[in-house]
Amino acid sequence: MRKFCVILALVLACVPIFAQGSIDALETSKGIGTVAIGGMVFKDDVQNFNPYSLKSRINEFDISPDGRNIGETPLDFISVWATDLIIDRVSFLVSKDNKEECFNYLVSQYGTPDTVRDMYVWKSSSTTLTFRMNPQRAAIRKKGQGLGVFWRTKDFEKLLQEVQETNP
Repeated sequence: MRKFCVILALVLACVPIFAQGSIDALETSKGIGTVAIGGMVFKDDVQNFNPYSLKSRINEFDISPDGRNIGETPLDFISVWATDLIIDRVSFLVSKDNKEECFNYLVSQYGTPDTVRDMYVWKSSSTTLTFRMNPQRAAIRKKGQGLGVFWRTKDFEKLLQEVQETNP
């Protein structure tokens, strides 16, 4: 029995080492804080709650970034796209001073990303995370911010295909 306990303790101690850098980590951290892909949007989480906007079928909501981080990096802004209040994607912005730190954390969590155009991309079967160090000015609030988006993988693939068809 003692040998069994020792072996079990060793196995449990090694599990986090093997999980780090695994794309499967995307499956377990689908989003930021209480926000999760496929989860519900609760009105208490929505900044400047507007009951009329929540009744619309497809909408974008701002979530308070207070106390929400990617690793140790504080978030400047969080935006949620939802269909019938079920979350389709979650966008987040980090300050220009924190872009490298955020990217390094994402690499430590999800492994080496693929590069698609100007995006770093981590994929699992259901969730895709994209991160842009220098997104277009129209996509961000302040110059120099980094932009990350948690997508449903099928939505990201569809958008990518549409972009490639229009810009061969």
